Amino acid sequence: YVPDENEQSYLIRKGYLENNSDNNNICLMLYDEILTYMNEYDLELSGISIDNSFTLSESIIKHIQSCIQ
Repeated sequence: YVPDENEQSYLIRKGYLENNSDNNNICLMLYDEILTYMNEYDLELSGISIDNSFTLSESIIKHIQSCIQ
């Protein structure tokens, strides 16, 4: 799930994400998607670091979307 610009701004403003100028691409994955579709090798190839990641439940993503509309 790739949040749009408004969603990213909301996440940064609320402190869920850091504003990292080195990497402006933010990709959020629901926990069940990670478990279903990706293994450790897939994560390594994608460049996703589990150490620098966090998960948001689907209800939180729906909450974010409702707040910015």
